[in-house]
Amino acid sequence: MDRGPGIAIAVFCVLAKVILSSSVANREAPEKAGPTVHEIGNQLMTYYVLPLEVIGLLLTAATIVP
Repeated sequence: MDRGPGIAIAVFCVLAKVILSSSVANREAPEKAGPTVHEIGNQLMTYYVLPLEVIGLLLTAATIVP
């Protein structure tokens, strides 16, 4: 007798019940998300240009040096 499909269905039902009864599933979305990609890029290219360039050079050197 092959019990695999029965066990798979039972596990699926238990997981579905746990997920649907979770408080996270019933929670509303936050009003405002975090910073957008545009805001992060704007900060990097205006206030943090030098650290960004230094990190770029260090990462380039790390890929070249064995």
